[in-house]
Amino acid sequence: MSGDAKHGEAGDAGIWERLWKTGALHSCAGAFRENYDGALAAFWTARFGALEDGAVVLDVGTGNGAIPLLAKDAARARGVAFRIHGADIADIDPVGSCPDGARRYEGIEFHPRAPLEKLPFADASVDLVCSQYAFEYARRDAALAEVVRVMGPRGQAGFVLHARASLVCSTALEQLEHCRFLLRESGLFAQARGLAQRLVAAGPDGPARLVADQDTERLRVALNASAGEVQRRMAATQTRDMLAKAMHIVSTVLAEAPRNPPEVTLPWFDRAVSGLADEERRLQALDAAALDEAGMVALREAFQAHGCRDCDIGVLHHERGPLMGWTLVVANGPA
Repeated sequence: MSGDAKHGEAGDAGIWERLWKTGALHSCAGAFRENYDGALAAFWTARFGALEDGAVVLDVGTGNGAIPLLAKDAARARGVAFRIHGADIADIDPVGSCPDGARRYEGIEFHPRAPLEKLPFADASVDLVCSQYAFEYARRDAALAEVVRVMGPRGQAGFVLHARASLVCSTALEQLEHCRFLLRESGLFAQARGLAQRLVAAGPDGPARLVADQDTERLRVALNASAGEVQRRMAATQTRDMLAKAMHIVSTVLAEAPRNPPEVTLPWFDRAVSGLADEERRLQALDAAALDEAGMVALREAFQAHGCRDCDIGVLHHERGPLMGWTLVVANGPA
């Protein structure tokens, strides 16, 4: 979600905490408006379908609990009940952060500040460990040992992991290029903040009063040129989210600056720009965490070395064809 940032490193938890506090259910909002569906949901439904009534499910790197909600729905559809947990290194609070959280997450217990390398569960206490786009961010050997430790004698683990050749990763690389341009090359945000400061200081009649101000006019011309370059980039790519978000931030701060005091307008702008910087760091972490085929084979062999059987590697494709990620299903103990 630090070029090699990991969920297991507490220093980077903040970039995830700030995302989850927005109420986002997951980090793939551009692809899924609600919870995961299609091949991703089908993969998890298959895992939940093998569980007995009363089984303990633990989702690691849970964020705001997208996978626990899928587990809850799957149990309800079968007329059974699972004991569902979600753990994350971030200081998560899905019940408080998400709309209608108390009802939505009823029956799910969350564990904030719980890294993959140190899970707050007893040995052999979990029937199914889940992880979607999370395990690969952790320190592999320590996280793997913890997953194996908490799995029950007949426990299983299911993983969806970032694949180096996936649509997710190629999109992330494009978004990283847009972030680099916006945050370090374009001058867009510095120009917008400078113009907003002038508008705030001038008050409600500021736009009219500043028409003849030469410094303001120079800022406006520079900002228009930067915004024009952003728009040209938007026209040349299908990955427009970062660019469109930047334009929204700039247009909003300039529209609100004459109406609001500086203690409202400028801190809002700074938080919005910091949010883009957080997104950049999460994208860098994703790029560093993605696995190629050799990495997946090494991961499978590491689980096998810990006594796991039936370590099956697979792939997930979006309904329209693009690769979404790797899957790995493992089972603990003897056959």
